[in-house]
Amino acid sequence: NEGLQVLFIAFNRNIVDWVSSSLDPDYVTVTTYHSYVGTLLNQLKIHPGLGVDFYKQAAELLMQAAERLRIDNPDRLFDAIIVDEAQDFDDEMWIPIPDLLKDQDNGILYVFFDDNQRLYTQISNVPIDAAPFRLTANCRNTQRIHTTLMPYAVTDTETTCNGPDGRDVEVIATSDE
Repeated sequence: NEGLQVLFIAFNRNIVDWVSSSLDPDYVTVTTYHSYVGTLLNQLKIHPGLGVDFYKQAAELLMQAAERLRIDNPDRLFDAIIVDEAQDFDDEMWIPIPDLLKDQDNGILYVFFDDNQRLYTQISNVPIDAAPFRLTANCRNTQRIHTTLMPYAVTDTETTCNGPDGRDVEVIATSDE
């Protein structure tokens, strides 16, 4: 609403598709991390070359692209960056993100993560010095799902659930991972 250029970046395509449906593309770029890297490389005509493992070197490629933007097209940098699903980002993926801000010292960086939703085994170091603002209300599940899963949550923050009672939870055991 303030006319800022915003990058909303996430790991999961489904979240990106859902979020992009409700935001103005003139002000908010909504993309997955790897899609943004690929799109930016194409737009800047940066060709990594044969034999480059794009997924393993995406952070390094994004650093190169951010340097080029800062020199050639600083107007394409962002006033604010929102990172969703931060728990799924590797440490290396964080390195170039602040370089995408127009003002690296005072730019806006919001990071949302939930260690209980970690899909991958890495634990990344989110590059924010401030204490986290903890969300303690579960607005997404039924009471029964919340109650069933709370014993498995990795947190010392108590959460409440605002959802309806819901159906009984069915637990299906598996024989392997």
